[in-house]
Amino acid sequence: AKAAAVQQLASELGLDLSQCYAYGDSYADGEFLRCVGHPVTVNPDRALKRLAVKKGWETLSWSSHAPVDRLKPSL
Repeated sequence: AKAAAVQQLASELGLDLSQCYAYGDSYADGEFLRCVGHPVTVNPDRALKRLAVKKGWETLSWSSHAPVDRLKPSL
């Protein structure tokens, strides 16, 4: 469904998907990542990582350096 939504929105806005970027982290994102010219995986699951390697897609690894207690909402 994501791929169809991306293609529909691009059509409505007159976007050239070959010039667009998309970011995903799950193998379920693979279909819409295939729709764009610049797919990027971010902290991908194993299946998406394998697909990214096979397709030659860029892969980013992000990590949080904030202490866990700073991520908790204050009460």
